[in-house]
Amino acid sequence: MDKSFTKKLKNVLLEASNAASEFVINNFEGDFDVFNKGIIEGENLVTSIDKKSQEIVYEVMIKNFPDHVLLGEEESEYNEKKTKDWMWIVDPIDGTTNYVNKLSIFAISIAILFKGTPVASSITIPSIKNKKTIMYAIKDQGTWINNKKININHSFDVPKKGILSVTPKWLKNKFTLSDKLIGNLGEIRNIGSTCYELFLVANNQMQYAISGYAHTWDFAAGILLIKEAGGSVMKYSEKENKFINFEGWSKGYLNDEETYSSMQNWKGLILSGNKKIVNHISNNIKK
Repeated sequence: MDKSFTKKLKNVLLEASNAASEFVINNFEGDFDVFNKGIIEGENLVTSIDKKSQEIVYEVMIKNFPDHVLLGEEESEYNEKKTKDWMWIVDPIDGTTNYVNKLSIFAISIAILFKGTPVASSITIPSIKNKKTIMYAIKDQGTWINNKKININHSFDVPKKGILSVTPKWLKNKFTLSDKLIGNLGEIRNIGSTCYELFLVANNQMQYAISGYAHTWDFAAGILLIKEAGGSVMKYSEKENKFINFEGWSKGYLNDEETYSSMQNWKGLILSGNKKIVNHISNNIKK
């Protein structure tokens, strides 16, 4: 990417991040419609705020890049359901159940992919001090909050007690952990938002996260933020029965409806964080 295009990409990404997050956060204390997407009532909630937040991102994208396409968590009539070279992956509110219950642990996630590989992304979370905090990354240019570059701490190579970590509640039921991991996974927290978790990993507030199984819009932004901050990202491979390095969705990527549908339905289990810890965990866990 040339410098002028990269600069525009960054500016438009931040414009979309600011506009969507302002709307979401300003409506946090208000009244809004809540709908159920799941078969079981309350299982998979969506609000009118989710839908409008995604539409705001789409409007910013299409105004500046009319040849780009958007894949979002929420169904929409305004968007073409076919992949293009440039695709925006959006989770307009990750942590909707928290949002509905007035718990301020949620995130607005935007990733810009080129032929399936994330090249620019942002995750925005609510902040007590500044109302919101936007973390963003551009491929090969690092991860940033405002003018501060973010770098993941690699000073220890196994999970440390007292430092936050994330694993699924069902991890020990479905995976076999070696003796090196049993009782040594760190201070486990489950917070109800994958994007928020990945923000914390990139920001050195969590030493690692095993997140999922979740969708493209849960991971697309966070994997770039973590990688550009110097961390590792791995995906569990059912075929190989181990975690393997994960770069994105470029393999077999075509500009067609089938690829769009495949990315829309994709789900994965992702291990991310400090490189040494990620390596340690990946070598000591199997199904």
